[in-house]
Amino acid sequence: MTLIDGFVGCLWPSSVVKCNVGLLSSCRIYERCTLVNLILNTLSKPRALIVSCIACVGLMPAFQWMHSGLADGPLLDTLLTGAEARLRLGDMTPQQVRIHLIGSATIDMLFPIAYGALFSGCLYRYGGSWRMPFATIPLIGATFDIMENSVHILALVNGPDLLDVKPALTGPKFVFALIAVGCVIVVMTSKLCRLWRDRSRDSSL
Repeated sequence: MTLIDGFVGCLWPSSVVKCNVGLLSSCRIYERCTLVNLILNTLSKPRALIVSCIACVGLMPAFQWMHSGLADGPLLDTLLTGAEARLRLGDMTPQQVRIHLIGSATIDMLFPIAYGALFSGCLYRYGGSWRMPFATIPLIGATFDIMENSVHILALVNGPDLLDVKPALTGPKFVFALIAVGCVIVVMTSKLCRLWRDRSRDSSL
């Protein structure tokens, strides 16, 4: 057993991984009774989807408060490099640093959890045979987002300067978030088309 086999076995003990060499898009992971599966199954419940959707919608206006307090420049979250983040941090007033710190430690920590739960739950519920790999994408994106926020918080409190790792966190965060949104659009559009087709067939009988 290789190291990779052992790692996969820890996450998906009863899984079977099938990959066609050179065709990453055809890679599928079939799982049974795992911790990851249990979490995603919980997130895909209707009540969990409703709660995570309300959380996302409810947190969005809070970002306006952050933006209003930093009207003369962008949030650290939108900057891709450590150099840009340091420059922006140096331009902030003590009041702006406090506002950004409060937002990063609260709003910006809760939002990745909310959208990660919503997108993963949706994709796991409606993703069909691809639901496991699809549902994993938002979770990965949310993880990058939370790690990035942690780096910002350390910088805002004059803690250890880890801003040089931003390119490895901010870029992937946006990439995985965009892929997750695209997957949700495709999966939900497919679901609605199937429902419309089934209703049309039933009405024609």
